[in-house]
Amino acid sequence: MDFQQLLEQARRGVHQTPVLPGRRSPKGMPGWRERATTSIEKLKGLYKEYPNHNWCSVARKGLVSIIDIDDLAFAKENGMPIPRTLTVKSPSGGYHLYLYATAKSDRLGNCDVLGPDGKPAVEFKSHNKTAAAPGTWRDDKEPYGWYRIVRDIEPVPIPDELVDWLWEHGSKKNHKDGKFPKAQWHPTFDRYDWLEHYELGLTGHEKNVGGVLYVELHECPFVGRAHTRAGEKSFCTCITFGNRIGFSCLGCPDKHIEELREHFEEEGIEEYEYCIYLHEDPSLAAKRTPIFTFDVEEAR
Repeated sequence: MDFQQLLEQARRGVHQTPVLPGRRSPKGMPGWRERATTSIEKLKGLYKEYPNHNWCSVARKGLVSIIDIDDLAFAKENGMPIPRTLTVKSPSGGYHLYLYATAKSDRLGNCDVLGPDGKPAVEFKSHNKTAAAPGTWRDDKEPYGWYRIVRDIEPVPIPDELVDWLWEHGSKKNHKDGKFPKAQWHPTFDRYDWLEHYELGLTGHEKNVGGVLYVELHECPFVGRAHTRAGEKSFCTCITFGNRIGFSCLGCPDKHIEELREHFEEEGIEEYEYCIYLHEDPSLAAKRTPIFTFDVEEAR
């Protein structure tokens, strides 16, 4: 990784953080958010501390946003305004657009625009989301290759019309007020695939309480082990599937699903890319076909 490219990104106000060699995300690098910096002196120290590592750019509210376009044809067909700004091409043919954040884009927060296959076609990364830094070589997953700058100009402020387009077409928006509407599960959602994606070890024990399924975990993700005297079938630490996905832990009663999502980000585990809820799939959301219904609120 060319140190000069890191310095250039930092000059532009884009936070940089080291990741494992060959990787395009901070998976396996706890503390990556705290290490992310634009300080030249800190970057020099990190570059020495993590030789031969890859690097990621980190979106930050009030500073720099990143738009990851995985399906350019879909974006254009759906009228996405694409500004001329600093642009990086990925080995898979996608594009990373770097844009200065605005108050309007900060209000939007992280969100995805899903393509016809239910996967993100466009990802808007507003805060603490990453993209492989320009000059990174990826060999953790095919296609291998470089992330290279194809439009070497300064980032521009994100246009209001682009934020409006993301609001109109986006899904998985942040819910910081804690008020979640009742949701219907997407017909293709596989809860065990979700659990495997986030590397959650299961004991094999489950129970159903009032329409909420409790899936017992071997250990608490926050402490990295089972809580004291938390044997199997104690259901001390569980992922719950009721109205929505939830987290229940007798040893960490103050931890909920939002904290668990933040923990996954800290661990560098990428967000689950498939639809979980019906409303996340534009092709099905309008039909509102019932999949599963529960009369109880999400168990915490």
